[in-house]
Amino acid sequence: MGTLEEHHNGQPDIPAPRWNEIARSFLVPGHPDDANAELRSLRVMDNLERLREPLKGLDLSSRDHALLAWIADQNDDVVSAAADLLARARVTSPRTVQQGEQLDQSA
Repeated sequence: MGTLEEHHNGQPDIPAPRWNEIARSFLVPGHPDDANAELRSLRVMDNLERLREPLKGLDLSSRDHALLAWIADQNDDVVSAAADLLARARVTSPRTVQQGEQLDQSA
């Protein structure tokens, strides 16, 4: 089995679904746990908004959107850590690494 990149290369990107459709997909009509599913759906939608905020202006693939949706359904600590990491990366200017150079991990 190859890497994710190998499986993705050469495959057309599928247009990302609208986020409210993803959140609604968590609801199962008639299920006795509808109230909890609705709360989960709202939580996921809120988390997606937090995660996507620092990514505004970037072209995201369907794989990127799927990853964000998966992270959005994790516990609050995971979502907060990921959102913080994305926000910090957004405000930090990128550093170019020359071929053969290793990135300083002490910073």
